[in-house]
Amino acid sequence: MKHRRQVVSPISLRNEYIYPGDYSVKMIIDPRESPEIETVTVNVHNSDGKPMSYGYRRWGTKLTVNFTVDDRTPDGVSFIDITLFRKDGTSSRERFDFWTIK
Repeated sequence: MKHRRQVVSPISLRNEYIYPGDYSVKMIIDPRESPEIETVTVNVHNSDGKPMSYGYRRWGTKLTVNFTVDDRTPDGVSFIDITLFRKDGTSSRERFDFWTIK
């Protein structure tokens, strides 16, 4: 079975976030792929599948995702969903999950 190479690598995503607050996760887009990526979209969802408060910024190969864990965030597995749109019209998706425990 052939494995797909990961295009986005989280470098500061923790396994769990246990306190309410604002968090920032830094990620790197593979430099070999980055020139071909035209647009990046990010969504952050809690364990109920509802959107969390978040923002993101891409700067070259760097991607920073900011999100908020508050009293309304349920305990469970939350995730960051990243879609990469290439110049040739293709796209790929990366998903990173983490625990929110309050």
